[in-house]
Amino acid sequence: MSLIDSDKIDVVLLGDKDDCLNNSLYENELNKNCINLSGKTSISEFIDVIAKVDLLVTIDSSAMHIAAAVGSEFIVLVGKGSAALDTVYPQS
Repeated sequence: MSLIDSDKIDVVLLGDKDDCLNNSLYENELNKNCINLSGKTSISEFIDVIAKVDLLVTIDSSAMHIAAAVGSEFIVLVGKGSAALDTVYPQS
């Protein structure tokens, strides 16, 4: 059985246990048709959820790469981080 078998779920919040508090706040604001799976998925369940969503919106490059591998549509929000490798430049 999938963690998101219901067609009535509009938003799935993912993350690790450190994301639980913030995602609980988002879940309360969204109020309905939302499920918070932060800290509740194994790696294989995380991949399965990403494979099932219509659209993934993420800041996490690992989730982005998983979405690309399983063919899910995705949007990645990228900003300037504090590390030198966090800076992203246009390729063209």
